[in-house]
Amino acid sequence: TDKINRAGYSEPARLAALADLLDQEASLIQKIDRLKIAANEENLDKRIGRLLDTMASPKRWSVYKAGTVFVDTPNTIRARELRDLYQALNVPLLSVDERLQILLHVKYTVKEFDCNLTREIVELIDREGDLTPEFNPEAGLYQKFPDAGQCWKRDQAVYYCRGCTKYLPSTEFYLSTTMKHLGKCKPCTVKENIATQRKDDSTYAEMLKNLRQHEATRRTADTAEDAHYNAVSLLQESDMRYLVDIVWNRQSAVSGNKALESLVLTRWNPDMEISPWNCVLLTKAEAATHEKQAEPLKMYSEEFGSKIAQKHMAARQHFAQLPAMERYLRKHYMEDGSGRMVYRGE
Repeated sequence: TDKINRAGYSEPARLAALADLLDQEASLIQKIDRLKIAANEENLDKRIGRLLDTMASPKRWSVYKAGTVFVDTPNTIRARELRDLYQALNVPLLSVDERLQILLHVKYTVKEFDCNLTREIVELIDREGDLTPEFNPEAGLYQKFPDAGQCWKRDQAVYYCRGCTKYLPSTEFYLSTTMKHLGKCKPCTVKENIATQRKDDSTYAEMLKNLRQHEATRRTADTAEDAHYNAVSLLQESDMRYLVDIVWNRQSAVSGNKALESLVLTRWNPDMEISPWNCVLLTKAEAATHEKQAEPLKMYSEEFGSKIAQKHMAARQHFAQLPAMERYLRKHYMEDGSGRMVYRGE
């Protein structure tokens, strides 16, 4: 660089000479790096070879008046076989039959141990033996891709499925008011339901259906207009499962009966609509007795009433996390001095 600067070149010639010198330096540095990489690879191969030779060498003992004794053990014999197999894999310019024979030997050797590494080795051996690529290039002709305009003008949200790792529209997911995030799409949920744990919500769907019909009958009989009959319409089968199984422990609050087909949800306070924070799980006979009383709350002890209030508080804390239920609560309900939920304006 100093020589070029002192040569008295014009400015364009000096810059061109410096640029040429820079290119030469870069080329030499690249050559040096390539030589370093080649030397490191060669040294690595030599180190591996020396290590394999050391492990495959027989045991040596110095014996008095007999010199050195060499003894082969089962481990050294096995190490020698593996060393020969490793060296055979690195031999270039083999015929197809010889290469396939070596690959088959390696495959049967590594299959003695079942782990992720050996499974990957077997997969690579099968691919090399079959000469098949990992990706089928013809499959691209049969893939479905959205049009270019759909990427910018979507009429529905797209979410990621954790099961099949695909991006699917929201209609491909099961929605529930208790869901905090979308996990798996409908096909993945069905497969998981079949393969792992069978969840049958038909009983809870029937309970929810009967509950809505019963509430509609009570509304017609009690009042002509009631703006508060909306909480039960926000519930779904999975919400009923949570309410029955988690909040009420899948048993009658009075008798402890666990026969699900004989249990029903009814109003705790008959003057308010049924909701997660105003219900009680009873048997059908207990519910009929409860509903016949003009003031059913006086039938129970104070301790039992406190227990029911705790259940209502737990249900309210859970369902209040849901946006739709939280808006409904804020619009129609408020807490009184004792912490009970009452209608606004009362």
